[in-house]
Parts: sequence; structure tokens; C-alpha cells
Amino acid sequence: MQPVEHKHIVVQGWRWILDCGNYNRQRELFHTEHSKPFDDRLVFVNHINRMRDQAIRIIEYDQWANTRVIAAVARAKEAPDRAIELLSHIFAVSSIWLSRAKREAEVAKRFDRYTVEECVVRNDALTTGWIQFLKSNADVNSIMKFQLLGKSSEMRVLDCVQHVGMHGTYHRGQIVALLKGHVDELPATDYVLFALAKPGY
Repeated sequence: MQPVEHKHIVVQGWRWILDCGNYNRQRELFHTEHSKPFDDRLVFVNHINRMRDQAIRIIEYDQWANTRVIAAVARAKEAPDRAIELLSHIFAVSSIWLSRAKREAEVAKRFDRYTVEECVVRNDALTTGWIQFLKSNADVNSIMKFQLLGKSSEMRVLDCVQHVGMHGTYHRGQIVALLKGHVDELPATDYVLFALAKPGY
């Protein structure tokens, strides 16, 4: 078997796995369509690495969007107090979930309040913390256990990252709405703008 040819076929395989989400079915399809053996280990590693890269991409987008919103709040003539509260909440919650993912004691509280300058620092620090954690964590499908609303809970690390990203997106939308009339130009934080500015390929 030629390594390059095998790698090419396997790469096609794990790309399809990402699309169909059914690993066992893909193995069956591969065996049916190809006479060459299906390298389970290589496909699994490629699949997990791709998922980890996507998790990192979510965190990078979160930082990019936060940076734009922070800048808008900073240049506002009179930023609404609620906008700063929500901005602080984004970073407090991200910190809490990072602590949970790392199985460390939670330091931040959900409704901690930060200055705009502190938000800048926390935005960069949390991005670094998340990316370092994800790069050191071999499998984003691994299960993390934590306490939520007084109950023992568990979910995948990837789901945790997606929650952090979606939570930030939700509250950034609220902040932008609050900034109307307070800044000359509202920040655009659509994911497509991030993807175009920072291609992930």
C-alpha cells in the first residue's frame, strides 16, 4: 500500500464522517467502496484534531467579536450601564466554564462587574487560557463533570466551548442594541465577517 494514496483515501473518509456524523456507517461504506483497509486510528485522530481545531476557532471568533464590542463601548459618549454589565457577564461566564473544563475551583462569579479596561485584559487572558487548554486536551469529545444549579452534571468539552461561544453571541447582540444612539457606528460581529477576515484553511 502506498502511504500517500492511503492517506488521501482516509482523509476523504474522515471528512465524510464530519458530514454524516456516523463513524460506524462510514467504515461500512469505505469497506464497500474500497479494497484497501480502513485505518481506524488515522481516521479517529484526524477526526478529533479537526473537532479540536473547530473548538479553537470558536474561541478565536469569540475574542474577535468581543474586541469589536469592547471598542464600541469604550468610544461611546455615554455607554449604558447595562451594556457594561452584560460585557462583564460574558467574561465572567467564560471564566467559570474554563475553570469547570479544567476541573479547577471557580474564581469568577456570574455577575461580577469589570471596567472596560479589565474587559480588554480578560478577553485576551481567557482566549489564551482556552486555547492552551484545548491544545493540551487530546479529545474535545471527552466528558467534563461539574456542578450546575446544585446538581451533578456532565457534557462534552466541545459542547462547553459551543455554549461559551453562543452565550457570548447572544449577549453581544443585546449590547449592540443598547449602544444604538451612543456610537456613530455599531460594531459588526457576524461570524461570516470573522471567517472572511481570518480564513481557517
